[in-house]
Amino acid sequence: MVRLYISQIRIQTSTLFNTPIKFLLGIMITYEQNLDK
Repeated sequence: MVRLYISQIRIQTSTLFNTPIKFLLGIMITYEQNLDK
């Protein structure tokens, strides 16, 4: 029961951290592509 709860929290925190990182990476990639033009 506790183990399931901990894994649930771990999944939630990883998505919380991964989403802004992916968002920032997407912005950086589009920005670099615009600079190349």
